[in-house]
Amino acid sequence: MYPQLSQLVHKILRHPHAERPKSASWQTTDVRRKTATKKGLPVVLRYGGPDDAGALSDFHRRQRPEDLHFRFLSSMSTVSPERIAEMLNGDHEHKTIILAFDEFENTVLGYALVAGDNRFDTAEIALSVDPSFRRKGIASLLVFEAERFAEARGYHASLLVGSRQNRAVIGLERSLGYEVRTAPDDATLCLAERPLSH
Repeated sequence: MYPQLSQLVHKILRHPHAERPKSASWQTTDVRRKTATKKGLPVVLRYGGPDDAGALSDFHRRQRPEDLHFRFLSSMSTVSPERIAEMLNGDHEHKTIILAFDEFENTVLGYALVAGDNRFDTAEIALSVDPSFRRKGIASLLVFEAERFAEARGYHASLLVGSRQNRAVIGLERSLGYEVRTAPDDATLCLAERPLSH
């Protein structure tokens, strides 16, 4: 049902004739705001760009091998500069990365990478949170912001693809109203999907 959809989080899919609906509430200047998680942790949320390569590289250096496996669904010990640059190269229409910084905007605490298909049907969300800041509400806040981005652009559903071994994330997805099921073509993966309202 979702052939190669997870590849969307690493490239931009464009369609020259696709409509680009936007909700009236979306403001193109709304790219940075101070907020707090439901656990009371102050954070700064904003879109990432090329200038954030150093901060995002530092973030991934703090990740454990199992964290990198769950995030990229492959074996890797480091995240290359090329991959970092690709993640930060969003057009803010089909693809973006939302960074959660500490309140002083010095350190990346987590991020949500969002990439939508060219039919404006499904937007895939990939999450990663610093191990030292988990269970503080960052992941759920990032999911909310990613859904907001996708909904404002007219996408009908959001999708998270992850490892069946990542029980913490599966629990989070269910708590946020996602329907979680095993991927039909790979029993090691789970698909979590939720319709977006317009």
